[in-house]
Amino acid sequence: MDSSPTTSRETRLRETLLDALHAQWRELGVPFASRAWPQPLEVIDPEALIWCSLEFANRELRLIEGVHAWCADHRSLIINQRLTMISRRSADDVAEQPRRNALAACLAATPATTRRHVGQAASSAAAVHVRARDVLGNGLAAFLMVELLGHPRGVRCRDVAESTGASYRSIAEVASRWEHAGLATLDRGFCTLLDPRPWHHVLRCEPGSIITVPWSRIYALLIGHLRELAKVGALGFSDDDRLVVSSARQVQRELKACIPGLDPATTPIVTALIDAIDS
Repeated sequence: MDSSPTTSRETRLRETLLDALHAQWRELGVPFASRAWPQPLEVIDPEALIWCSLEFANRELRLIEGVHAWCADHRSLIINQRLTMISRRSADDVAEQPRRNALAACLAATPATTRRHVGQAASSAAAVHVRARDVLGNGLAAFLMVELLGHPRGVRCRDVAESTGASYRSIAEVASRWEHAGLATLDRGFCTLLDPRPWHHVLRCEPGSIITVPWSRIYALLIGHLRELAKVGALGFSDDDRLVVSSARQVQRELKACIPGLDPATTPIVTALIDAIDS
């Protein structure tokens, strides 16, 4: 996103999103300063976080330096196929190309060429994806386990497939293997973990602390809205123009639909981003 902020709506949303990105990278071990958040953060999706951060590749150099350093040190934990999938979902292919170039450079980074030291991820629930991949590998099993721990009553394999970009069949095969192993039940595509307690211990997270949200969808909505605000601002539209207000309200509705039934206190970043869209 190379254009300069042209409206207060765009500036406010951009700053809130950057605060969120810095806070999430800090949880993953990148030594960024970040604003204080009132509650523990939602579970971080590493690929979605990389994709969204690279939107600012040409203007937030310290942020991108930290992203390069983390990717260089944790390449074995990155699912390249998911990064490609998330990028291909963008409707604006022309605007997406610079990010794809930045992504290629990011994945080519090596520890020897990075200047920012990356420490260990926090032991918080927000960083549970990293720990799950250390234990179960950087594949579908880790994703399914995190979703099951975040939803004790079970999850639909189709929903997990949508969030990961994998096929329904691939997710169902993992769930089926776990059913045969006595770890889970699988009933018409609905998977439930039989005893989550050992996994809470292994992944160092308390019951009820894992709050998962569809970050790739949320980030896509926010980036699309920022790009739209930049365009209408360049055309001279004001913040209170009817079309601008209508678009903002629609994005808010779609963001709220991403976290149905969740207490705003458990989704501090998403709630802050929804609030930032208001004038």
